[in-house]
Amino acid sequence: MARVPRIEFRNRIVDPITTAPGQHHYYDFLDYWRVCYSTENKCRFPTIEEAKEYIRLSTQKSELKSQNSFEARKNLVCLRNYETKYDWRPQLKGTEGAYGLYTPDGRQMLSAIYHDIFRQFDAYSTQLPYFIPVFNGTHWGMVSLSDKPEIVLDFKYSKIIVERWDYRYYFVQDATTKKWGAYHTVFELQQSNAANRKQNRIPVLEQYLDCIVDEIYEDELLADEAPITFFMLTKGDRIGIMNDFGITEIDYDYYETDDENFLIKLHSGSNCKIIDFNNPCCAPANIINEK
Repeated sequence: MARVPRIEFRNRIVDPITTAPGQHHYYDFLDYWRVCYSTENKCRFPTIEEAKEYIRLSTQKSELKSQNSFEARKNLVCLRNYETKYDWRPQLKGTEGAYGLYTPDGRQMLSAIYHDIFRQFDAYSTQLPYFIPVFNGTHWGMVSLSDKPEIVLDFKYSKIIVERWDYRYYFVQDATTKKWGAYHTVFELQQSNAANRKQNRIPVLEQYLDCIVDEIYEDELLADEAPITFFMLTKGDRIGIMNDFGITEIDYDYYETDDENFLIKLHSGSNCKIIDFNNPCCAPANIINEK
């Protein structure tokens, strides 16, 4: 398969994210059929007519499944082909310095005012990114993906990479130091109507890691139901980890995971610090002298 394999680094098999090869290949999986077997078949980009048919069939999916007819089965097969064998990423349209972002069926998602726009996601997904990196010709910033897009991160980064599975993390490179940091999406409660006391959760961009690390790699904990993604951070010759629950010190040689018990063993010299994956900052830490 024409995809860059994961690499062995510091006793782990990881996916590079911020390295040059990582930046080039991090989203390669979007190029290929979404099937349960290994394939080298690349997705086909749809015409506007095919995109409109895909939307129509998607809205009829439940109804088609309830019907026992040749026509319904034919439409379901067609829909399955659209779901697995087509590339539904949005397109850039416009001219240099005036690109906009458009769905495959031609609807505008972001105005045509940018030099470049992040587009590595399914435009028809029910879980779209809340924020989109955009390039002003000099630096990258971010805007909200909403009916009225707003700037949520100033144009001051040389690169922004969006975490590829849930779009919750945004890895940013400081334009001066070239060090990497991270923002993540959090949800704040907002009372939208004082009369009925209804509360909404709104997505907010929050800095999670200062721009202090050299590289960021993607790793995973092998849980029973599905792998759980976390990240290896490097700073000089030292490493640490970052996940949804916190960030360790970046002061270790390598680590091991006890996937069954959700533990991580961080090794530094002859010492091993055992931490709870769900609480990496305030761990039930055991310092074991290994001689």
